[in-house]
Amino acid sequence: MWLIKKIASIRFTVIIIVLLMIILTISTTMESKFGTPLAQRIFYQTRWFDLFLSLLWLNIFCATVLRFPFKKHQFGFLITHLGILGLLLGSLLTRLLGIEGQLFVYEGEKGSKLKIGGYQVEVTLPSKKKEVFDLKPGKYPLWRHKNSSIEVRLLEHAAEETVVAPGDSTASLNRALQVHLKSEKMGLDQSSWLVERDQNNEQGNKVAVGPLTLLLKEKKEIKAEGPPKLIITNKDGKTLASINLNEPAGEFALTGTPLKLVNLNYYPYARVGDEKIVNGPDQGPANPAVEFDVEDKNGQKEHYLKFALFPDFESMHAKGVTHQFDIQTKFDIPAAAEPLPSGAYIAFFFDAQGNWNYAVKGQTRSSDGKIALNDWVDSGLMDLRFKVEQVLDRATISTRIIDLPGGSTQGAQAIEVIAKNGQEQYSEWVMKDESLGFHTPYGDVKMNFRLKTMILPFSLALKDFRREDYPGTNSPSSFESDVALKDSQLKHEIHETIAMNKPLDYKGFRIFQSSYVQNPGEKEASVFTVAKNPGIPFIYLSAFLIFIGSFFQFYVKPLSKHAFK
Repeated sequence: MWLIKKIASIRFTVIIIVLLMIILTISTTMESKFGTPLAQRIFYQTRWFDLFLSLLWLNIFCATVLRFPFKKHQFGFLITHLGILGLLLGSLLTRLLGIEGQLFVYEGEKGSKLKIGGYQVEVTLPSKKKEVFDLKPGKYPLWRHKNSSIEVRLLEHAAEETVVAPGDSTASLNRALQVHLKSEKMGLDQSSWLVERDQNNEQGNKVAVGPLTLLLKEKKEIKAEGPPKLIITNKDGKTLASINLNEPAGEFALTGTPLKLVNLNYYPYARVGDEKIVNGPDQGPANPAVEFDVEDKNGQKEHYLKFALFPDFESMHAKGVTHQFDIQTKFDIPAAAEPLPSGAYIAFFFDAQGNWNYAVKGQTRSSDGKIALNDWVDSGLMDLRFKVEQVLDRATISTRIIDLPGGSTQGAQAIEVIAKNGQEQYSEWVMKDESLGFHTPYGDVKMNFRLKTMILPFSLALKDFRREDYPGTNSPSSFESDVALKDSQLKHEIHETIAMNKPLDYKGFRIFQSSYVQNPGEKEASVFTVAKNPGIPFIYLSAFLIFIGSFFQFYVKPLSKHAFK
């Protein structure tokens, strides 16, 4: 009796209620920021939370028992407390025995496998025996035999990360560079790897950061059978002049015309700086350009600018300019190098001699130079700066699975399979819906990682799916499915239509039309939510009892006292 009085005391009740308020405040805040699954895993679907609610149930039960035998004026109190006890009991039944999941069915097909949340790994052991294990985040042993064992580690928000490391002297040449970008205006502070050859990423030598492109390239000299040439033709393709750009500049007459070419300048390593073309240092990337004027007999001139790697540069940057002279120009550089990006870029170049250089094209200026490790360089793109942290000549590329920070909604589910045999250890990652097989001294092991499923006691066939849109839009106003529910045990079928607000009830299960899939050229599919809630009768009855008890406690009882005065 002493223990019952302590549990039923007001002091214990206040402690329970205050703690419950704190827990619910924290869990609700976490749910709003990081999503329901995380809050369920930390709070609502844990044993300690069930125990806490059980203490609340015990507190109310003991407070009710202490009033036995009950008097007439305690009728409202008794009914209200029975209702609260029933409400908690119904919630616990739903938590422990309830089922809710997704059933995906294509039109013309049937399904009975319900995905109910959580994760499972199906293991075929060396004995050929199949076992299914439910998983939660953390590490779990699956199998042990003598000095061999298998265990798994589950990550709910896993991501694949590329690891770049220096190789030894036997590794093949594979250049890589790590660059650090920093900009307060862009909210940027990150490091990125550029790799010459990445077997997992064909674009490993290129990274886009907003409007900026980072690029790693080999510096190749422009090789040709002859010297670079500027060729001038008329509109019919007749050659008027062919000028060797390696010879000293001068005046060149255009055959058969009163025109001549003057002010010729050739830039093998052209850069755009201060709104004019300049020749950069010869250790930079090749970017051949030629600039010249065409003059008629009256001294009237037209200016021309041609880039070997960017034939359309002049037309893009000189809008509205129309040349009146009837000539065509061609900048002949055989075997020209691959063009650089047209927008803002930071390009890094390496050559066969082990030299490393950079070239920057920003909004306000362009620059280039030799790479010096950990020296900051202004890119000319707002306040963006960069520095090269590492350069590797023989880079090795591998991947690893990382666990994203808590609360992340990105990534995918993955398990790490750790197999041990004596002192030897084997580790492999398996993503959701993937399989893995490996050999042990005692036989082969096969594993399949998947979402937790259960087989329904019936199958659901989708006969037809229909969707209606709001007039003049592509937004659905309603969608529904004609289904055939077949119970193989009872050997009968039910044909019904499940709509957005019209579920199908069968043997304690309620089937809702929750979503659909419509992709051009593919079958339509319906996504059904299937739920079974054994605590619902208790919850409905308890809500009614709480209403009746409160009515008697706060209305009938005071009215009776007033009537008998």
